[in-house]
Amino acid sequence: MIHRAQVSVGGLFFDLGYLEYVERSAAEVGTPVSGWWPIVVGVGGGILVVVIVVMIFIFVRKSSYNERMYRHLQGQMDALESSVRNECKQGTITDFGDDYG
Repeated sequence: MIHRAQVSVGGLFFDLGYLEYVERSAAEVGTPVSGWWPIVVGVGGGILVVVIVVMIFIFVRKSSYNERMYRHLQGQMDALESSVRNECKQGTITDFGDDYG
């Protein structure tokens, strides 16, 4: 099929010439997404999602571990301060020595 192509801009007309359309069947053209690309994109996307989920899981575990460790150390410090305070009240610690000053 041959068609004449013209363009009009405002009051001007431009003749571009003739265009020929060749009709092809769907089998000749092929599908827009064919071959192994969809598989590669799907597998790559799946791997990316798994990696992100694992990273989030590791971050949450590490964060909660650090929080537990902080609370444990804070409890130990509180117990040590209480022990020193009690010993000072009882007068059992009388000489700190020259090691601190």
